[in-house]
Amino acid sequence: MNADLAHRPRVLTLNALWPGRGGGIVQDLATLQALGCEGEALPTCSVNVPGDAEWVELANIPWLLRQLEALLAQGDLRAVRLGHLGSPELVAALGALLPKAGVILVVTGACCKDPLRGLKADLLAAVGQHLLPHADLLAMNREEVEALLGSTLHSPAAVESAGRAILALGPRRLVFTVVGGDVAHQQDLYSDPTGTWWVTSPLPKILPGIGGVLDSALTAALVQPRYQPKDLLPLARGYANAATRLGHQAGAERPICGAWPSEPSDLPWRTATSAEGLNRPALPG
Repeated sequence: MNADLAHRPRVLTLNALWPGRGGGIVQDLATLQALGCEGEALPTCSVNVPGDAEWVELANIPWLLRQLEALLAQGDLRAVRLGHLGSPELVAALGALLPKAGVILVVTGACCKDPLRGLKADLLAAVGQHLLPHADLLAMNREEVEALLGSTLHSPAAVESAGRAILALGPRRLVFTVVGGDVAHQQDLYSDPTGTWWVTSPLPKILPGIGGVLDSALTAALVQPRYQPKDLLPLARGYANAATRLGHQAGAERPICGAWPSEPSDLPWRTATSAEGLNRPALPG
């Protein structure tokens, strides 16, 4: 085995396969590889969009669980990242299996969604019951958090309160993408039992799939001991910003993964409050 790969933490992603689109598993693996991990994947469903027709074909759950158990039995899997899962039955099965496996578990908002039709109440309930109590990291956007809590969040104080409410459900860490802090900035909230902080960066034109890129970058940072909790979100958001910028520069429909942040607009800043992030003093030109 290549010496570099031998020292990379192994991370498994369970997510949708988007033939011809480059999203889902493809983006996960590209991000994990770029950020120092050896990525592996199991497809939970296949998303088919030929012409005007579209449908989601779910993987056979017993087959998927056999493959997962075989990978876990190898003993060196560091983390499992969960994306689109497709059915409450698979959510429940993973909730029974993964907590016993001794791996880092990353749960994302995509677990609660149909890949084509968005949030589903049965998936949301299953994720809350079976996965959140065991998550080492939960990554969700505003729509997903509001649906999970059944409330609308109108202010930074409400967002921080929602973060505490989510942590009370069991996850050890939360990354909450708020998106538009104002017309010029995007903001994310990081929360764990030691504290809360905000990460702010210029607001780009969002490309489809960027949430999955952020989630995979968070996973890659989480499994590497050289990164402290305060580093996870700035690193991941900077990587996602660079992928968005490169996608726009290439005229692509999705982010282009694989490059570290290299432009000032890629780089986020971390502050104690939302207001501090939005009102950061400009550096002299």
